[in-house]
Amino acid sequence: MTPFVRSDVSNHLRMRFSIIVAISCVCMLVFLACAPAIEQGRGEAQLAQAHLEARRISDSGDATDHLDPWGQPYRVVTRDGNIIRVVSSGPNMVSPASGFDSDDIYSDMEVPPHRLISARKNRQWIFASSVSGGLWILLASVCYLWTRKAEGTEKKSQRTIDP
Repeated sequence: MTPFVRSDVSNHLRMRFSIIVAISCVCMLVFLACAPAIEQGRGEAQLAQAHLEARRISDSGDATDHLDPWGQPYRVVTRDGNIIRVVSSGPNMVSPASGFDSDDIYSDMEVPPHRLISARKNRQWIFASSVSGGLWILLASVCYLWTRKAEGTEKKSQRTIDP
């Protein structure tokens, strides 16, 4: 009777281990679905590069032909021969004839454009971690209670069979 009990215990352990692995896989998929897209990192790097290059051109006064990360030339706004602002057209590569649109990057921006993306990505990482972690805890708790209930039912049925 001892080998039967060992086999039964090892089956329960295998079942619990496989449940934990399955729950972990599901939670990993949820984490990857909620995590920021890889393309956001590339866009963030391009925005940072354009902003830093615009500031460098503005500080150095070297207004020779420079291209932004999207292959467009920087526009230099001057007054009396002095550089006031260096502008990149941004990812959409279009700017109005006078002024700026929402994705333009210029040298004297108060908040660099890549900081907004970085803050959004940080919120997405926190959201993805909390959702997948909470889901793992919830599913693991439900499965634990389900297996404990199944074990209790088996023990109860064994007691009624064996007086």
